[in-house]
Amino acid sequence: MRQVGISVISNIITVFSLIIVLGCGGESSGTGLTTGGDGGGTGKASVTILRPSPCQRITEDMVINVEASDTDGIENLYITLDGAVVASFDGEPPFAATVAINKPDGTYILKAIMTNKSGKTKSAEEEIRIDLTTNKMNYLVVDADADPLGLGGEPGAVFRINPDTGHICVLASSKMFSDPAGIGILNDGTIFVSDYSADMNGSGAGVGTLFKVFPDRFNGVEVLSASGLFRAPVGLDVTANSIFVADYDACPSSSLNCPDPDHGPGAIFAVHPSTGAVTTAMTNAKLISPIGVTVDISGDLWVVDSDYDLANQNDGSVWRYNRTTGLSFVASSPDFVTPFMVKPISAGKLVLADSGDRASGNLGKMFEIDLTTSPATVTLLKSGAPFVTPSGFIYLGADSFMIADRDADIDNRGAILDLDPALNLSILYESEMFVTPMGIILSPY
Repeated sequence: MRQVGISVISNIITVFSLIIVLGCGGESSGTGLTTGGDGGGTGKASVTILRPSPCQRITEDMVINVEASDTDGIENLYITLDGAVVASFDGEPPFAATVAINKPDGTYILKAIMTNKSGKTKSAEEEIRIDLTTNKMNYLVVDADADPLGLGGEPGAVFRINPDTGHICVLASSKMFSDPAGIGILNDGTIFVSDYSADMNGSGAGVGTLFKVFPDRFNGVEVLSASGLFRAPVGLDVTANSIFVADYDACPSSSLNCPDPDHGPGAIFAVHPSTGAVTTAMTNAKLISPIGVTVDISGDLWVVDSDYDLANQNDGSVWRYNRTTGLSFVASSPDFVTPFMVKPISAGKLVLADSGDRASGNLGKMFEIDLTTSPATVTLLKSGAPFVTPSGFIYLGADSFMIADRDADIDNRGAILDLDPALNLSILYESEMFVTPMGIILSPY
């Protein structure tokens, strides 16, 4: 994990030395592969199910893609669903089909069986989830340090949680990841992940990358943007036309005269969701470490600065950016330690997650900010166990929240917490695969 010489990162991420035991506790390993024999003869053979992902929720006709090869030649390949053949191919790729689903909701075994010219077979299988009738949303969690596939180096991962069963599966993990921290989703299901340490452009001038993750295929991770403007992109929010990314370290404008060449006042970047083109949506010398951004229905940006308040006490602050009126101060508090994410939840009300500083024993909290008063009033919403380092959260309505806490598990792993309308706080989802869950979003996929 990259070490950054500013106070915010020492508060934001705790580095864990944790070995991930793949598939413990009855959870899916996410690979979805079970190989058969060696393919026959002296040749080499392989079969891989590319689509659907074992972590995909099947809500309509199922798209199947299989990659298969055999140096002895392929005679045929069959796709079965719980033993019944649903597609068959001769020896020539592509091995792709769209299969109408006529089974009740539940879990099934999808299997690809290849036979080579010598009559030997090799296969791959995975458990899939058919879910045609429910409208319940899933939860997607980005974890900065998890390694559920055993890739090494704590690359990070994206998990999906089924709220009906509590099952946690691996949607994606990649050696391209370094410290994925922010997550957002388009209406078409495309997932975006910001990584504040990955440096895909290889220049060393910029650090940080924005990735695309495709939920319909296993480990479908692609680079969307590795702009040299990035230094440490963390929080993000997605609209139909732009991905807004908070970069706490950027200095995209020479007019700002950044006093520290290794640390600018930060910026909010707008990234095109298709092309990856990056523009500066907002930067201002008043900022020090903008780390979270949320777009409201009017298009205004709510920005969390983890290090700056008007009294310059490094308490952190919240700002609002309007394209016409510019940047305006909203609120700060001496109770803020490391504010991480803010969301408007109703007219005149914000909720803020503060990660605290675990090293000093100052554990995280959540605050309400009342915008109807002048100045805005900051009140404590919730503190105390099991909060340790809360970061990203989603608002479910009726004063109910789901919160990603990077340290809340009793074994010093992260967990997903539930805060209900009565302000009861509890661990709802935990997993041996979790290490440092940073953000959580709702997804229909």
